[in-house]
Amino acid sequence: MERNFKWFLFLRTFFYYSTLSIEILLLRGESYHFLPLFVFALVILIDNLINIFRTKGITFRVITLEIIYFSVFLMLTGDAQSPFIPFYFVLILLAAANFSVSKTFVTAGIVSVLHGIVMFGRGAIFPEFIFFLKLPTPSTLESILVYTIYFLLYFFVAAISGYIAERLKVEVERLRITTEDILNAIEPGIITIGNNGKILFMNRAAKEFLLGEDTAQLKHFEEFPPEVKRLFENHEKDREVEFKGRIFSVSRYLLHNGLGEIFVITDLTEIKEMEKKLILFDRMATLGKFAADIAHEIRNPVMSIKGSAELLYRGKVKDKDEVEKLWKYIFSESQRLEKLTRDFLNFSKEIKIERSSVNLCELLKSCIDTMSFNPVF
Repeated sequence: MERNFKWFLFLRTFFYYSTLSIEILLLRGESYHFLPLFVFALVILIDNLINIFRTKGITFRVITLEIIYFSVFLMLTGDAQSPFIPFYFVLILLAAANFSVSKTFVTAGIVSVLHGIVMFGRGAIFPEFIFFLKLPTPSTLESILVYTIYFLLYFFVAAISGYIAERLKVEVERLRITTEDILNAIEPGIITIGNNGKILFMNRAAKEFLLGEDTAQLKHFEEFPPEVKRLFENHEKDREVEFKGRIFSVSRYLLHNGLGEIFVITDLTEIKEMEKKLILFDRMATLGKFAADIAHEIRNPVMSIKGSAELLYRGKVKDKDEVEKLWKYIFSESQRLEKLTRDFLNFSKEIKIERSSVNLCELLKSCIDTMSFNPVF
């Protein structure tokens, strides 16, 4: 609104000043009253300065003053014969675009009254010296006919433009509400910040993530608390940050034509917790499989030791060499069990693979001996 209003002031000033400047150039050297023209230009300049510093948008007061200024402008450019009289319609359309239908009709009424004053005021209401141009006065009947046509057209345009503007406002409001409802309903927080740091939009989720219960309408990025501002100072496209004990993903996107930035904030806390649980479950499954493998590895030497010990206990082996061989085998399998236990305890430690040469004949002989003393085989 502020930006559009400044454009309105600029175009208004340019139109008045350029038109009057051309008129002065065309009538240079003629004997005319230039004082009203300069007073009008000064009033427009002062009004612009007041509006720039005090007025934030197009208000009904601005429209009313504009009609008055334009009526004075018509007096300076030919009053009833001014070629700019149809520009009254522009003011009615401007009122329809910014105000209700009733105010649009009020604007048409003000225009009609001031137009009548412009057409019939020379000599009857205003003294001759305030008029810039000296033009022949049209007949009264002709003036009344022209004024009646304009009068009817003003209210006709007010009715049509007011109706169309109201329909457009309702449709725009419906679209705006629908868009905001959608953005406020989604889980990720969305913040749009302009290049000047102004907060263009912030949905419900973003307010809850960043401000908690504080739902104050922040207008500028600099109004954010310092801990919140730090979330957006990094220019990476996607990153994870920890804030208020929760983990958030902050994604950054540029608006079209570089008009600003969009930040999408997603709460990853529950997802991260789920990932931790999945990792724990995976570790438990791995540990279970490892335990099954360990049990299988332990079972073989235990059964071999049991078989050898049973032979020795029952005295079924009489040969001294065979007895010694069984004792050595029991000792060897015990060492193997010790190694398995040590490997199990070192499961959480980093595994370092050591390569060494192996005698395949001795390895096969060891396997055959293990199987021969195992009751299962």
